[in-house]
Amino acid sequence: MHRTISVSGDWHLGEGDQHALALYFRHLEKTKPHTVVLLGDIIDCVELHKSQQGARVPVVRGRGTLQLGEEIVLGRRVLGKLRATLPQAEIIYLEGNHEARYPRYLARQSPEAYGHLPTIPDLLGLDELGIKWQAYGVPLKIANWWFTHGTKCGIHVCRTLVQEYMSNVIMGHTHRLKSYSHTTPYGETFTGIEAAHLRDPRACYLANEWGQWQQGWIELTELRPNHYGHTLCPIDLVTRNAVVGSGDVVDEASKGLFSAIKAASRTIVARRKADVERALFGNLFTDPE
Repeated sequence: MHRTISVSGDWHLGEGDQHALALYFRHLEKTKPHTVVLLGDIIDCVELHKSQQGARVPVVRGRGTLQLGEEIVLGRRVLGKLRATLPQAEIIYLEGNHEARYPRYLARQSPEAYGHLPTIPDLLGLDELGIKWQAYGVPLKIANWWFTHGTKCGIHVCRTLVQEYMSNVIMGHTHRLKSYSHTTPYGETFTGIEAAHLRDPRACYLANEWGQWQQGWIELTELRPNHYGHTLCPIDLVTRNAVVGSGDVVDEASKGLFSAIKAASRTIVARRKADVERALFGNLFTDPE
């Protein structure tokens, strides 16, 4: 059996897309990859967006946007379900720029307490789940691929990236599903990939436009020892299906994926029941009939 690596990121659970996540988890249940690489921005930390000269910048809240504590609860539940779905898999979580908002905010707003407070891995319980953490800006290497959250945006990001690394590389951050191959004068061909996203495409900060984003994920399959080929797995925004491999369609959201989430949401739902319950995916993932 060929070893596989599943690569996904930019879930932005604070404004997550429950249907897209359901498709991805259904795929994981079916394929059982040996390794999962999360490319960062799994949580959103929208309330910690920026601070300037010690003053908070007002937050633009979108439909169903979660407060930080609510998002941490959801993050723990979703990552717990990921571990339960793949109990033997190696799971590696790369810190994204949104997770990096948390330590940056603490350092600016409370430098005396910074270093003594729980970190994002602590809050999400990553050690308990056996999920490895990779600090922001530190790329990860597995076999013939590099993985990074990335910092660049623009229409030619994957081309720039592969030319910088001169190796196969997958990045998150841009929310696009895109690849570019570069051949060196020595005949070596490397591929740079932007790994899409699984968030709600109707982001609050894109209220008046439609972002050039694509939902989906990347699958790597070992073709020979330490050499993986790649497959881009898009989600069609019209049919809401995920096209995987050679026409294999995941055609129904997996119901029952997050059966514990609705119960968890009741503990934080008092003031914002409708928004929080929707955003915690409590309505979609019911047991199948």
